[in-house]
Amino acid sequence: MVKKTLNVIWCLAMLWVIPSQSLLHAEEPISNKLSDPFMRGLTRSSEFDNPREHENINDYRIDDLRTLRDHRYYRVVSIEEDAGSEIEVIDLSKKTFAGNTVGFYSKISTSDQKNELVRLGNQIIVGYESYLRQTLVIQSEPDSQFSLNYGPFKTKDIAIAQCYFLQSILKGDASQCKSPQQRPMTKAENFNDDLSQAVLGLSQSAIMYFSESKLKYSKQDLVDSYISVSNDEPLGPSEYFIAKINRYGVFLSSIYGEVTLIPSDSIPVNDVIEKKSTSSTENPTPTTKP
Repeated sequence: MVKKTLNVIWCLAMLWVIPSQSLLHAEEPISNKLSDPFMRGLTRSSEFDNPREHENINDYRIDDLRTLRDHRYYRVVSIEEDAGSEIEVIDLSKKTFAGNTVGFYSKISTSDQKNELVRLGNQIIVGYESYLRQTLVIQSEPDSQFSLNYGPFKTKDIAIAQCYFLQSILKGDASQCKSPQQRPMTKAENFNDDLSQAVLGLSQSAIMYFSESKLKYSKQDLVDSYISVSNDEPLGPSEYFIAKINRYGVFLSSIYGEVTLIPSDSIPVNDVIEKKSTSSTENPTPTTKP
């Protein structure tokens, strides 16, 4: 009898413990949510500053010299600057736009006083001509307004990048850069004929980085690697375009508003591969005359 009573008590105790344990576990929900490391105060790389809407990671190659992920991996070897056409302010406020060739234009400023825009355009040319690629165009806008525009450019993305570049130079308002105007070009307008070119090589940091990678690139091959680039060409990370090549270097701008410079004057690459002793040539052994 006592044994049966003990068995009953033991069963009741087990029934009490099991649900109690399950209730305790129910108070500790498991979370699979991944935390953002940048919320903990870590520095976010410029590579992640803005979403790359059109970037396809499958298209990226680590050995493609034209798509290196950091513009600091480039250095300017030489620059051939072309003067191009004379930059001027063109008044097209009374023109009707019709034609087969279409261009993209970025709006710089608007006003109900056309003379103010003409004055602004001329001030920009005087102060920043070495950074300009295209003409400044005055057009009519609704409600008796006028606008000062920059263009034409061949594609929407190039027009956006050029707008951000110009506004960064002017320290102006870039809020309208994302929406360039597309319209037929007049006979007075043409696409940029600035044929400036630059030869780029790898910087010291790029040579160190790639030579120490698991792919074991040859240091000498890295030192001897060069590419030739021109205006409007994509270079570096996705959606960056060459905005201007001049004596200061190669300016780049992205469709997300990022502007950077590969300077023409930088610390020379220290080629440690081909160092040879010149002591024998510097101190030649004198010959004895007979």
